[in-house]
Amino acid sequence: MTSLASHPRAAGTPSLAVVTEGWGVYANESNYYVPDLLIAEAAQLASGGKGIDPKGVRLAVEVVSPSNPGNDLLLKRIVYADLGIHEYWIVDGRHSLLIVLQLGESGYLEAAVCKPGQRWSASTPFPLEVDPAEIF
Repeated sequence: MTSLASHPRAAGTPSLAVVTEGWGVYANESNYYVPDLLIAEAAQLASGGKGIDPKGVRLAVEVVSPSNPGNDLLLKRIVYADLGIHEYWIVDGRHSLLIVLQLGESGYLEAAVCKPGQRWSASTPFPLEVDPAEIF
């Protein structure tokens, strides 16, 4: 776990933490999903265990699996929306895309689909700017 409080782009966000592996988001008492990158409230992560309540998740990021892209593009889009995760980003290396999804009343809405050279600026879960060229 790395605190965002020390991250230069995330000054002023000490209540958040970045988890890069091993943390799940509980769908129910016996099932959880493990995003490739998770930004969540630090208090949720301090509780121990391998999973957290989806209410504490600020952003889930998945890298599209080449062996089963439907899990990241379809299944998790539905599950994360049902869990109330406000932002879900999909990194699709097959097409060099960053897909930014934000939760609406009836599921996720595409806030942006960015290709290398197209910068995405976000104010949540903290101010940041990313160009998919930096990823791919």
